Amino acid sequence: MDSANSSRREELRQFLQEELDALKVDPKFRIQWLLEQIENYVDRWGDRRSPCASAGPDDLFTMIEVAAEVMSRELQALHGELNSEWQLFVMALADPNHRDGDSFRVSFQTARTAMINSLS
Repeated sequence: MDSANSSRREELRQFLQEELDALKVDPKFRIQWLLEQIENYVDRWGDRRSPCASAGPDDLFTMIEVAAEVMSRELQALHGELNSEWQLFVMALADPNHRDGDSFRVSFQTARTAMINSLS
């Protein structure tokens, strides 16, 4: 990763973390909020026919990666571990062969459902 990409990634991470920290809510709500953000990013990534005007495809996918990293930290802080469904989503995220719209969305939705159930 070149320094420009690294710098942009850090900028996106800082933006997301500031938004999350501004919520000043309990850890479970932080996770729910992050799930909503990631779902939005994943849906937009899966629908490549209508690209977001404010963020190009690279920024959008980087935002998914950054949000997944932040989510992983939040889950570890709350539960001390990552559930298996979330781990599978993170692995799919790292594998370019699983980034097509449908399988990516299914992987995320499975992880999301498991996390929502664990928060109840």
